[in-house]
Amino acid sequence: MSPKTRGSNAYNYFVVFAAALGSFTFGFTNAIVGTVLAQNGLFFGGGLIGCFILSSLVNKWGRVRGFQVICSLSVLSGIIQGAAVHIGMLLVGRFLGGIASGMLCCAVPLYQSELSPPNRRGRMVGSHGALLAAGFAGAGWAAYGCYFLKGGQIQWRLLLSLQVVSPALLLGLSFWMPESPRWLIMKNQMDAGLEILKRLHHTAGDSADILAHEEYYQIRGQLALEAEKPTTFWRLIKVPSYRRRFLLAFALQFICESSGIAVINNYSVLLYNSLGLFGWKPLLVYGGYATWATITNYSSSLIIDRVGRVRLFKVGAVATLTCLVIFAALFASVDADNKALSGAAVAILFLYLACFAICMDTNSFVYCVEIFPTNARAVGFSTAICGWIGTNLVYTEVASTAFNTIRWKFLLVFICVSAATMPFWWFCLPETKDLSLEEIAALFDDEVAIDFTHMSANEREKWDAALVEADGKGVSEVAGISHHVEQVEKRAATQTA
Repeated sequence: MSPKTRGSNAYNYFVVFAAALGSFTFGFTNAIVGTVLAQNGLFFGGGLIGCFILSSLVNKWGRVRGFQVICSLSVLSGIIQGAAVHIGMLLVGRFLGGIASGMLCCAVPLYQSELSPPNRRGRMVGSHGALLAAGFAGAGWAAYGCYFLKGGQIQWRLLLSLQVVSPALLLGLSFWMPESPRWLIMKNQMDAGLEILKRLHHTAGDSADILAHEEYYQIRGQLALEAEKPTTFWRLIKVPSYRRRFLLAFALQFICESSGIAVINNYSVLLYNSLGLFGWKPLLVYGGYATWATITNYSSSLIIDRVGRVRLFKVGAVATLTCLVIFAALFASVDADNKALSGAAVAILFLYLACFAICMDTNSFVYCVEIFPTNARAVGFSTAICGWIGTNLVYTEVASTAFNTIRWKFLLVFICVSAATMPFWWFCLPETKDLSLEEIAALFDDEVAIDFTHMSANEREKWDAALVEADGKGVSEVAGISHHVEQVEKRAATQTA
């Protein structure tokens, strides 16, 4: 079966979109305190700790059990913040919320990527970026609505208490969500892994579950090759092909966030004040801005599998830099009384956001999670998110002082970094479009156990015929394929010994 004809069913989409409630939780939790306290350092600090914890949790206990633990912590943090009676209680709740959100930001794309077929992976993992932006939008509109409430503390208590809604919903749904088939096979639960693959990828055009069987044997063979590799960060980074992935993913997130997107988002109210918008008006504009981010991030998920990851990155890098230069020029010239220039500056911000969201934001999460092999995906992607959160932490912590002292000149930092790193997008990124997670290993000079994408037509037909024959039989009865995988497993065991 050609990768171009591979499909996915409604159940597959439901599961990955349900998981994206965790992405919404991150966006809402991140933005909601920014609307109340205008500070995020404690949140990002907790997020970094969450990234370090995540890989041990989901590798040992599974992806779904990980969701359950993280969502419980997220609900607890929201309760603590909403019921806070002093600032210390509020800060503890915020810190715990940061830890939970950091883990969710890693866990959601990790889980989604391991459940998605190759030619739908961009769309499915892309829901992470769309729902993350929706979380920011939800926080923005909630803040706008609460602005008009009367009654002292009800404004901020209601806002902070709303943080429990999405993680509580995900916690409830998690008891019906399937475990990652790749994690199950990694734990030698072969039959359970195959059954879940069948449920995820069964379609009317694939009644024999060829795609599910293909993935099963690819995963099993690739895990056999990876069994000899270490699993901890400090040992993995010594392996050249893995080190390249770590550096690539970390650098990619750093460069994306060095476009200034987080600073502009988190300090948007202050920026709008500088442009002459006060009271409820900046909250209204922010709600529209975050809603636009949701629409454009979702648009990205619809085209990423057709256009390709690297092509989108190249277009986005040039477009966002151009918009940022124009915005900096307008910001330097505008004053509160010049409505025309203020309107133009806001319009350019919306165009800048569209370029970043469509080409880079969603795309960056998809790319960074899919380049790692199964045995290192949790720790590798967590490292990439550390780069994302850490960069945000540094930039947002200095932004308030920078905007108050050097104003628009602070934007020159993002312009210079974006311009200096432009060659990265052209010369450092291999294209991963249409490849299975296991086949991506070849892009980093690792061996691939079974490469269906690059098989000849005749060889592919033989494999598919054997897979059709396997339907309804035990997987051990597919003589040709089982023999091939067994040879890979024996060779890997010999090398390990």
